[in-house]
Amino acid sequence: MRRTLLRSLALAGVVVGGLGHGAAAADKLVVVSWGGLWGEAFVKAFIEPFEQATGIDVELQEQANQMDMLAKFRSQKEGEIGVDLWLGSPATIKLANESGLLAPIPAASVPNSAMVPERLVTEVSMPVFTIFYGILYNADTVPFEIRNWNDIFDPRLASALVVPAPTGYSGKFLITLAWLNGGDEANIDPGFEAAKRLLPNIAIIQNSETDAIKLLTTGEVDAAPMVSASAFTVAAKSGGNYRFVAPDPYVPGNPGSVMMLKGTQNRDNALRFIDFMLSKEAQESFNGTLNLLPVNKDAAPPPDLAAFAPPLDKIRFPNEAIVGEHLAEWTDRWQREIVAK
Repeated sequence: MRRTLLRSLALAGVVVGGLGHGAAAADKLVVVSWGGLWGEAFVKAFIEPFEQATGIDVELQEQANQMDMLAKFRSQKEGEIGVDLWLGSPATIKLANESGLLAPIPAASVPNSAMVPERLVTEVSMPVFTIFYGILYNADTVPFEIRNWNDIFDPRLASALVVPAPTGYSGKFLITLAWLNGGDEANIDPGFEAAKRLLPNIAIIQNSETDAIKLLTTGEVDAAPMVSASAFTVAAKSGGNYRFVAPDPYVPGNPGSVMMLKGTQNRDNALRFIDFMLSKEAQESFNGTLNLLPVNKDAAPPPDLAAFAPPLDKIRFPNEAIVGEHLAEWTDRWQREIVAK
């Protein structure tokens, strides 16, 4: 099988290999997704077995940044984009659909869509994976078992937390604080009031999950709310006694979904590929490699997540349209009311 893996020219902000050079050839499916370990997992779990099963060639083009890719697609005429499928986040899907870039994905043409939560399916997208967030902590230095988001307010955690600002995780930590106190992304004031009450327990504010893990494993903090479950795997390699919990009463999450571009000449093959991505075996392979939560209800979670992976109905997803509208405002307010204190 012929398959080409093209890497993004990140510094130039462009993607090589076909964007803007006419529609994808009808005998080859072109998919845009992330590179690195994600790209390797995508090829192994989706592309190679699909090619072997169907004889259809699939080309992966790697995106460095979803917003850069969105701008690139917006600059092209329908039918000249040269891409059939594109993976992205809820905010990207909303903006792409508003820009008229996306074609409908009929659920009837994707049989495996019956195996995924309806609330994650839209007219123009199908979910492929879910990232969920919880609390990672040092069980040797935290004097109690953390079970609930409200536990991070315990005075025994004074100056013990590293937390993200609204610019990290698309504001999900602030939104979670709002949820806990009767608000939501449309009523964020309770989140800010909760953040102010949490200040005595906050040691450091920063947005990098890698840095949060480093701060925890070097003993600078004792707990890191709002990190992905994959952080536990990384921290555990340091040899410490770390625990991860997907806290009650709900778990903030972020789905990654696949979209179909308007003007594709490969509609039928694109729908076949989407259906393949949602199959039990493909879901277990892709999400197992990356320690993500499968969206197919019959697919088992990765072994490293099995002990604390929440049921999909416990995961709560913010309204990304509201988040996108207010995130800059929240960031400025966070700087004034939280950081400045």
